[in-house]
Amino acid sequence: MKCYKHESVDASATCQECGRALCRECSSRFSLLMCEGCLVQNNEIVKNRLIKGFVMSGIFFAIGIAFGIMGDSGLFATLVTGYGLFGAYWSYTLMSKFIKGGMPMPLIKGVLALFTGIFVAPFKIYWDVRELKKIEEIKATIISNGIAG
Repeated sequence: MKCYKHESVDASATCQECGRALCRECSSRFSLLMCEGCLVQNNEIVKNRLIKGFVMSGIFFAIGIAFGIMGDSGLFATLVTGYGLFGAYWSYTLMSKFIKGGMPMPLIKGVLALFTGIFVAPFKIYWDVRELKKIEEIKATIISNGIAG
């Protein structure tokens, strides 16, 4: 079997998604064992999930600000409330990767997220922004080389 992109080179692997044959060069090019077309599609799904996270955290921040305003708190307390819920969202999503299970786990994760969110949020945001940049760089590289397939 020959590589789908380098037709004169023997394949050493196949794309995890579509099963296309990949040579050693193509299979070691990215961290995921996928052809370029499937990788672009996969990265779009990941990108949409990351963007959804930023939108959701913004909504949680707005809810926190609204609670602060309704509670007739000062500016600092209102901002802390907003940041607390903003951070709780990021912390909860991170914990969901590690802590699995049915009830009462969502409640336990929620309480933990309220206390850890202020510390977790900056790191999780940094990680997700870095991931978005990496996705865009990979897409630009693939497009500049011409997507095969």
